[in-house]
Amino acid sequence: MNEVASISRTSHVNIVSLLGFCFERSKRALVYEFMPHGSLDRFIYDRGLHHRSCRLEKESSISMACARGTIGYIAPEVFCRNFGGVSYKSDVYSYGMMVLEMVGGRKNIDVGVSQTSEVYFPSWIYKHIDQIMNLNLNGVILEEEEEEEITRKLIIVSLWC
Repeated sequence: MNEVASISRTSHVNIVSLLGFCFERSKRALVYEFMPHGSLDRFIYDRGLHHRSCRLEKESSISMACARGTIGYIAPEVFCRNFGGVSYKSDVYSYGMMVLEMVGGRKNIDVGVSQTSEVYFPSWIYKHIDQIMNLNLNGVILEEEEEEEITRKLIIVSLWC
């Protein structure tokens, strides 16, 4: 309930407003303002990265009993108190993970990966950065030098997060 209250107080031109919620027995729903162009994940996963045709694996559903937030975006300090307290930096971490998803063309949680070392998305990006900088991103060729530079900057900023 605290998360819903926090989200409902958020007001920013680039963030969709939470209008209401339902929390009745097993029925739970969040009601957001209408998004005429759909959500970001529709643009990343349903059609590929904007002008790129990324082929993505089937979406997996993961649930955690006591987790707060969305898996894959949760900062380590949120679920492991040994890393420090929760702060605005948790949001910075989540933003970085979202940008990595946009650049990497895959969800930051991929339970279907062949090796467990590929599960942690920032490590996967870091290991594959040479391929990305060699104009190859998940089999998609970056056509312009400017796109390569933008991709490089996005990766650097998101890894800083």
